[in-house]
Amino acid sequence: MNAHLDQLELVLANQVAGLTALCNWQLRKIELIKGRRVQDLAAFVQREEEQVARLQQAESQRQALMGLLALEMGLDAAMPLSELLPHLPEAYQERLGKRREQLRALVEKLREHQPLINELLRVSLDYVHFSMDIFAKLAAVVRPSSYGSTGDVAAPQLSSWLVDRQA
Repeated sequence: MNAHLDQLELVLANQVAGLTALCNWQLRKIELIKGRRVQDLAAFVQREEEQVARLQQAESQRQALMGLLALEMGLDAAMPLSELLPHLPEAYQERLGKRREQLRALVEKLREHQPLINELLRVSLDYVHFSMDIFAKLAAVVRPSSYGSTGDVAAPQLSSWLVDRQA
């Protein structure tokens, strides 16, 4: 059982490190959105997605270890950590309880910044749609002319939708 508890502690420590990185990256993400640095933001989001994938793996490991520990003690395998803690040796109760609190605080911190990030992204997308509408309307009105082989001015047939909004 102690081996599983040590593994669980390591997995929780990895989750704390991963969530700490995501929390630290949130301010950078806000700066990139505000600065309209789309390419940098795309690369940044790719890094975030990789970190989230690692966190999902750690969560799967945590759930498997928690299930094993609960079964070893004759408890429900789906028991959350908060309910499992009182059944653990005292030294592990303290260490794992501390990790649990760190995880809760980090998740709360992530939730604090998310509404601002969502709003900034929404405003940015609204601006892009607004700009595309203006360009589309200009393309419908402005028709550049060209000279034909006879010297006559001919207006080319242009689509009224110069910019494909679906792209």
